Amino acid sequence: MGNICTFSIQEGAGMTLYSLRKLKSGGHMLTLRQPFYDMISESNGWCIRLMISKIVRQLTALKGTIYLADESQESINEIIAKNGEHFFDDSLNYEISVIFIDGILNSKSSKTTVETFQMICVFFERMTSPR
Repeated sequence: MGNICTFSIQEGAGMTLYSLRKLKSGGHMLTLRQPFYDMISESNGWCIRLMISKIVRQLTALKGTIYLADESQESINEIIAKNGEHFFDDSLNYEISVIFIDGILNSKSSKTTVETFQMICVFFERMTSPR
C-alpha cells in the first residue's frame, strides 16, 4: 500500500491532529498524530471511540473509504485499556446516549475536532456523575 499523496488536517495554531494518505490500492489511510493523543490521553474510551467515529464519518463523506492505521489503532487501544470504557447499562441513560451519539455523528456543525471532543466529554461527565 504505497501512497500517492499525503496531507494533514490542522486545527488552530497549526496543531495537526491527524493526516491522510491516499493509497494506490484505493481509499485513504488515517494516521493520528501526537496532539490527538494528548487531547484524548485522560478520557474515557466511550468518548474516544465516539470522536474517532465522528472523524472517520466526516472523512468518509469527503474522501471515500478510510482505514485507521495499525499503529493508531494500537495506541488508541492502549489509552482505552489504561483509562477504561464506560457502558451505559441503565436503560434511560442508554437511550439518551444513543440519541446524543446520533446527533454527534450526523451533525453538520462547523465546530472543530477539539470543540466537538470537549462537547462529548462534557456530556459524558454529566451522564456519569452521581446525581
